[in-house]
This record gives sequence, C-alpha cells and structure tokens, in this order.
Amino acid sequence: MSASNSNPNPNPLYPQVILSNPDATSPFSSSSTPTIYPSVNMEDLAQNLFPEDDTVSQAPTLQSSEDILIRVPGALVHLIEKDQSVELACGELVIVSLTQGNNVVTVLARVGDDIQWPLAKDEVAVKVDEAHYFFTLRVPSNESLENDEDDEDFSGKECEMFNYGLTIASKGQEALLKELDRVLEKYSCFTVQKVEEGKDIEVLDGLVAREMAPEELELKEKKELMADSSAAY
Repeated sequence: MSASNSNPNPNPLYPQVILSNPDATSPFSSSSTPTIYPSVNMEDLAQNLFPEDDTVSQAPTLQSSEDILIRVPGALVHLIEKDQSVELACGELVIVSLTQGNNVVTVLARVGDDIQWPLAKDEVAVKVDEAHYFFTLRVPSNESLENDEDDEDFSGKECEMFNYGLTIASKGQEALLKELDRVLEKYSCFTVQKVEEGKDIEVLDGLVAREMAPEELELKEKKELMADSSAAY
C-alpha cells in the first residue's frame, strides 16, 4: 500500500492525557497559578513555633511570704560549747514561717539581726525552766556537703552538732511564754525537762531571768547579770 493513501490522523497506540491546566507543567507559568494545596506563610509558621510570650513554657508563679508566728522581747542566746558558753545575740526573739503558696517551706527562730536557726520536727527543743530553753541543730560537715551538694537528707551523713541556749527575761511575759511553748511544740521536737537540784550537775540560775523584765536588758549591768547567770549552760 502506498504511503500517500495512509490515514493522516491514525488512532494512537497509547491513551492521551488531557491537562486541565496546561500551564501547570510549563516552565513559564507564573507563581499565581491556582494550586490544590493551601499556601504557607513562613513568617507565621516561625511565630507559632516560637511564641514571643512563652505562654507554653511558663508555669504559674507561687507567691512567697514571711509570716510572724510570735515575738518575745528580752532574749539572750548562747552557743554552748564543751568548756564554755559564748554569747551570740541579745534582743527580740522572733519566730517566722516562710511559705510558698499554701505550703510552709521552713520555720526560723531569730534573735535581733545577729543570728537565726531553723526549727524542725527532727530537731530538739527543750524547755529547762520558766526562762531557759535549749536547742540542738545538726549541720552536715564540710566533707559531706562537698560530696553531696544537692542532697538535703542528713541521714547517713556525718553531721556537726550545735547547741544553743536561749534565756528570756520573763517577768510579766508568762502568758507569752506559754504561747511560745505552743509554737515550739508545733514546729519542733519540743519537750519539757526540769533540772532538779541535788544532781551532780550545775543547776541553772533561773531566778535572775524570772525576776527580770525585758526592758531591764537595756541596762548594761542587768544584761551582764543575766548573761552571767545563763553561763551555767
């Protein structure tokens, strides 16, 4: 058969693909060509991933406060050592609680601006008589602190013991000292241990402190008298 008699439009052996958008495959198509996918703004995406106000990472802040539990004027504090007692501070005894939210973080006893120590249920507080108190504080040794800087548990650690004697000019403050006993009972390991005469120990001279009013400690000779009588610790 002659080639001139062939069908000018023969049926193709392969199916044809009809493009609904012929420009989609054109290298000259513009960026405004419609697409089936939504557009993404990269600036908005970055702002959503890293919000400026950090609302996702911020936790609610708990309010911290310091609450005064009791004030007792006319207090004298000694550090009790093996061979002697060293006067540390003289002034008003203030017991405060440090709270965060609704939780009590710690309770501190302070005398003036010179000294403070914590009260805890595992720390001893003893009432010796109407005017004298005894406190024991355990502090981890320097070696223990270096080995376990982040561990607040003292169990199994080598600790140093510090003993404090508290003397209060208690004349006219009997009711206030009863309230002090209730605070100590609530926040420390509080006991009452009367010192009896006739024992082979030096008995504290509680008469001086019982007969002295807080304002009398402002007089040098009165303060020295009470300090000397408390040195029996």
